[in-house]
Amino acid sequence: MNWISSVQNLHRQTDLTRPLKKLSGHNGGVNSFLLVLFSVFLLLVLLGGCTPVVYTDEETTQQSNYQIWVDLSWNSLVQKKKTLEKKGLHLVKVSPYIIQGKNYYAGIWHPGDFETRLWKARSWSEFQTQWETFKMDDFRLFDLEIFDEQKRQRFVGVWIESDLPRRVKVNIDWKAFLVLRNTLATEGYRLIDIEPYVLRGKIKFAGIWVESDADHRLWKTSNKKEFIRKWKEFDQQGLKLVDLEIFRESGRKKYAGVWLAGDDEQHLWIEGSWREFRNKQAEFDRMDMQLIDLEVDIERGRKVFSGVWRGVAEEVLTSLEGIQ
Repeated sequence: MNWISSVQNLHRQTDLTRPLKKLSGHNGGVNSFLLVLFSVFLLLVLLGGCTPVVYTDEETTQQSNYQIWVDLSWNSLVQKKKTLEKKGLHLVKVSPYIIQGKNYYAGIWHPGDFETRLWKARSWSEFQTQWETFKMDDFRLFDLEIFDEQKRQRFVGVWIESDLPRRVKVNIDWKAFLVLRNTLATEGYRLIDIEPYVLRGKIKFAGIWVESDADHRLWKTSNKKEFIRKWKEFDQQGLKLVDLEIFRESGRKKYAGVWLAGDDEQHLWIEGSWREFRNKQAEFDRMDMQLIDLEVDIERGRKVFSGVWRGVAEEVLTSLEGIQ
């Protein structure tokens, strides 16, 4: 059984559609030099990661039974979800990000005997309306993303088959979020997903809580080394990372995580290049680990990747979602 059936109960393509035309005229030598110079510049741009490139896990991680796609437009993400569903792979996580003012998405697909739903809304009220529709079909919100698109707030959700009760709260500052977390814990709810986002220039938080009595932790810091130390500390206590968030608050980078009780193996990789990330992915694939969370951040104009890998253990999804 894969992670999603236990959390819930890259081929590189570059489409150069406009080839360079041959330069003509009396200054053939100058034009040839300019052609070469422009070609080198174009190559540097592509290699520098400024142009979006679609990756899959098929090229170097053939042992994976899941797939990762990044740099997808919204329409491409929707189409990819439909295509992979026919192969028995289901979207479980989405990570939105912006490159040169344009919105892109990364996604993780897992195999399993379940279904998921994907929706993007232009307002919270529209999102809630669709949420109620999915709820009537026994789908519950599993992953929530809030971000800006064309200077307007957008809401994206991934719903998964489940009848496990949950609470979803938005537009909360950090101190109030901690109070709310403690309040919902006394009511028998555990946080499984936290979402930081900017609202009117200030950082706000949203969260998804599911009905559970599992041990849990929440941690936020501006120090990556401290976050890793805390991750190791929680691991020794039998707590496993289920959600990683990297964001900026008042100009400083922050790292936040949600942990729940578990006894499977886990691995964490934070802020590496695509090549480094793929190497780690191949290493963890050989250990029968599955990527359960992916963060894509833009650092000095380049994409950096972070991921959470978990063992293929039934306890993970059954403790979060109740899928049998």
